[in-house]
Amino acid sequence: MNESLQSRLSEVVGTNNIAYMLNNNKDFSVTGYKVMQNQTTAGLLRCAKVMYNGHIKLTYLVGAYKPLSFVATRYGVSELSAIIFNLIQRAMEIKTNGFFSIENLELDFSKIYVDTTDYSVHLIYYPVINDATGNMTSFENEFRIALIKLFNSFPVFNAPQFQRLCSDLANGSLPLDVILKKLQDNINGNNFNQKIYEPSNAQ
Repeated sequence: MNESLQSRLSEVVGTNNIAYMLNNNKDFSVTGYKVMQNQTTAGLLRCAKVMYNGHIKLTYLVGAYKPLSFVATRYGVSELSAIIFNLIQRAMEIKTNGFFSIENLELDFSKIYVDTTDYSVHLIYYPVINDATGNMTSFENEFRIALIKLFNSFPVFNAPQFQRLCSDLANGSLPLDVILKKLQDNINGNNFNQKIYEPSNAQ
């Protein structure tokens, strides 16, 4: 979450879902919220808006999804290859969607969620007025940095294929679609493709 959003939102702790209170209701973006509700296939976590003690409360319905930071400690290389593939693919889809203010996407891997039945990835979008002036280049750079941080945070990502992917992400001249294709080739070459949509035993 960028500094502009941090000044507008306060996280509500102690709930099963992810929730935030707006410090000032005037910062709520009606248009952004409507876009979220209409773009049901965009891979965003469902969000419910309610009034609480005079403030707008946004609750993201996590359900049985698991944070990427949790999944990274319990899955192997094949499963995580599929998850990272789905994450990059999802980010590219949202980036080119045209309906979202990309600076309002949450890229913290502890708040990126995975459906462990099919390895699909679900992101948080904040329907809040944001002073940050995001663009496609800055979003992609932040996304690359977030993935590299993820790879440097968990031992499973020391595997050679993830280290190669990390090098590719650090190469700003290499487009994300090329990186995605290389990852797909690696998954296919290692027979990981059959695991992409298989349920996992990890809970």
